[in-house]
Amino acid sequence: MHATILHECRGRIRLRLKQKSISLRQADLLEEWLSGSPGPFRAAVVHERTRCVILYPAPLETEKLASPAPVLLAGAEHPSSCPPTAPGL
Repeated sequence: MHATILHECRGRIRLRLKQKSISLRQADLLEEWLSGSPGPFRAAVVHERTRCVILYPAPLETEKLASPAPVLLAGAEHPSSCPPTAPGL
């Protein structure tokens, strides 16, 4: 199946299938295949009347992790407490 990207935003991609029409059965099979297959999408919705497919990408590993709080090492608050660098570095 060929498709054209109609709209893309954070958290959603909307495609339009190039076929003139699709049956309800084809739409159900496509939706089941897209939602069930391992890959970059966590869910998909297929509209048979408009031939549109809406894909919801799975969050990236970096987005799943909460941004950690800044870490201050003990004694690193003042530059004078840092150990001197070795000569030649």
